[in-house]
Amino acid sequence: MSLTTWSIEAFADLWMLEAEAPLMVVNVPNDTPDKPWNVYVDESVQANVTSDDPIPKPPFFYSVTAYVATFARWKEFEKQWQMALNHFKSPPFHMTDFMAREGDFKNLGWDDNKRNDYVELLCITAAEHTIMGAGCGIFQKDYEAALPEDLRQKWIDPWYFCVYGMLSLVAGAESGLGKVVPRPLYFLFDNKKEFQFKALELFGVFKSAIEKNERDKDLFGDAAFGSRMRYAPLQAADLLVYVVNRRFKEMALRLPYKMQKPLDRLNRKGNIHVAFPDENMLRKYVEFLREEHPD
Repeated sequence: MSLTTWSIEAFADLWMLEAEAPLMVVNVPNDTPDKPWNVYVDESVQANVTSDDPIPKPPFFYSVTAYVATFARWKEFEKQWQMALNHFKSPPFHMTDFMAREGDFKNLGWDDNKRNDYVELLCITAAEHTIMGAGCGIFQKDYEAALPEDLRQKWIDPWYFCVYGMLSLVAGAESGLGKVVPRPLYFLFDNKKEFQFKALELFGVFKSAIEKNERDKDLFGDAAFGSRMRYAPLQAADLLVYVVNRRFKEMALRLPYKMQKPLDRLNRKGNIHVAFPDENMLRKYVEFLREEHPD
């Protein structure tokens, strides 16, 4: 997995919401089975839980990741993904339930070897059919330590900050990462009802900003929210964001590296790029904003 870094100027220029930016009404297409989405987005919030203290604390690490592929690749992916689920007689995939052996995965009776084989096949399937995975993750403590109250109120929630970071990476995939992405990019987020309206507003502001550059006028299409149960690519996005988020948590808390192998499988083509701004980077971001926009 690549820890993508940016100059402070590029980072700050993309990762801020101008107060005077107009609300752009995003055209949300009808939620039909044949809608050609080509970017699928999911999020993960890891609570601060350790083996020494199993009582969940407030959220501790946020991440949002997206998988990008062409329509044709997604169509083939859906066939292969369903074949994998059928082979294991698995319900629609949900990583949190799978890891906890809850929900539809509660009484399957799989031993550890079968569980490992199952996840490995899903990881390989996701890696084989996607152009890139992109995302952003932040520790809550870094976010709260680096961003003053006025900026935290502006962002409302760390989740929105991570969404904007993910959009920044996708928008810079061609110029910054040398990727060839399909145009336009249609984003489908996993359902998150309490954040949907603001997320679409955020998407609209971001789209308006990048369209000022002639090169990016046709880069972003529309955005909407959909069900993981209905869209198999959202299940792949769920797998990616869980593995990335849990892997960072393992490194931060020096936990056993259970997610290293799945991450290696997902990143077998070296196309997973995650921005992970720490407190120092976030403070520089704030300093740059204050210098460029003192009001």
